Amino acid sequence: MNFDLFNVPFLLDLTNLSFDDTIIFIVAILSAILFNGEAQGYAATFLGDVQNDKSKRHHFNLFLHIDIIGFICFFLGGFGWGKRVEINRDNLKKPFLHTLIIRFSGPIANLLLANIICSIIWVLHKYEVQDKTFSIIAAVNIMVAVYGLIPIPPLAMGSVFNYFRKSVKSNKFLDYYQQAGPFIILAVVLIEKITKIEIFGLLKPLVVGLFNMIYY
Repeated sequence: MNFDLFNVPFLLDLTNLSFDDTIIFIVAILSAILFNGEAQGYAATFLGDVQNDKSKRHHFNLFLHIDIIGFICFFLGGFGWGKRVEINRDNLKKPFLHTLIIRFSGPIANLLLANIICSIIWVLHKYEVQDKTFSIIAAVNIMVAVYGLIPIPPLAMGSVFNYFRKSVKSNKFLDYYQQAGPFIILAVVLIEKITKIEIFGLLKPLVVGLFNMIYY
C-alpha cells in the first residue's frame, strides 16, 4: 500500500539505496529490537526470573541487542529480531504460560511504541508537518510485532515449542528446530526475494491494516 512518503510495509530498495532512508531504517531497527528485548527482560523479572547481574538483561544498550542474522533479515525482508533474552524457566511458577507472556511482551512493546509515535505524528499533522522518520519507525515496529506471529524460533510464536521440548522424551528434533529457526526464516525471506512468491508476505495485509488503524 502506498502512502505519501513511503510504502507500508517499509522495505529498503537495495538496488537504489537512499542515504536518508537507510539511516532512518537503521534507527527504526534499533528502536524495535531495543523495546522488544527490554520488554521481555522486564516481563521475565516481574514473573520471577530475577537475575543477579541486571546489566546482562536491562542495559538499554542498542548494540548489545543486535543479532546478526536478525539484522540481515531486516534488510532483506523488512522484519527481524534481536538477541534472544535468556530465561531460566525453573524460576517461573507456570513455565509454559509465563514463557509465552515473556516472549509476547516484546511484540506488545513494539505495538505500544508504534502507538506513541503515531500520536506524535498526529500532533505534527495538526501543524501540517509531515515526518517520514517517525512514520517509518512506527511501520517497522508494527512489522516486527505482526511477524512475531510466525511459529518459528526465535520469533515470539516460536516459543510455543518450548512446551513440547519439555513434554516429549525425545526432543532432539525440537532442539535442532530451535537452533535452525533463524536460518529457516532467512532462507524463506531469500526465496521470497528471488521468486517473488509471498510466504511470510501473506501477513502484509495485517501489517497494513494495523498501520492504518494506528496511523490515521
